[in-house]
Amino acid sequence: MKHLFLLFAAAAALVCTACSTPGVTNTARNSVEEMLLSSVIERGISSIDFEAYAGKKVNMDYSNLAPQVDKEFLMAYIELHLARYGITVVKDAADADYVFKAASSVLATDMDRFLLGIPSLPIPIPWANLSIVIPEIPIFSRLHRTAWGRFFFNIVDAKTNEPVQIVDGAKSEAYFNNWVVCFFPFKTHRLPIGDDNPGELHFLWFWND
Repeated sequence: MKHLFLLFAAAAALVCTACSTPGVTNTARNSVEEMLLSSVIERGISSIDFEAYAGKKVNMDYSNLAPQVDKEFLMAYIELHLARYGITVVKDAADADYVFKAASSVLATDMDRFLLGIPSLPIPIPWANLSIVIPEIPIFSRLHRTAWGRFFFNIVDAKTNEPVQIVDGAKSEAYFNNWVVCFFPFKTHRLPIGDDNPGELHFLWFWND
């Protein structure tokens, strides 16, 4: 009788947890992580005022960005931001008025999770080397994903190599939260979704479909 009950419970759990899932193709990074990282780059670099170098020619030194995985987009956005001031980027330092030496001490994401409810539970099937897993049942949960960025520039005279300006630690952050409260899921974020200016901060709420 006990074995029969366990079999019935396993079958019921399997039926209750079965669902139709659309086929998806995931990139190496999901869209939320990419949005978080791009947002901190855009906000951090956009906060720097390069008006004093408007119309000048600069040579970019990116050698200090080598440890950063996302340096390619960071480099591209730096040059985009310089273009807003009419600054021309040249390849040869001999043709430049200034050399901009860029660095980033932090450019990464973190994640933490809190769950109040029943975690996912494996249920072994008697007389078989198999088990099924009942998905977690959250009463309250939060999945918190955060990105941080910190950026520096050492600006020197291209002819004399003398220091002109130090941009010390332009900082930015972004977050994305997945919530479940009393079985009802929703999301909050600090991302420029639906806005044309990624330099501004937004606090938006929207509900899951």
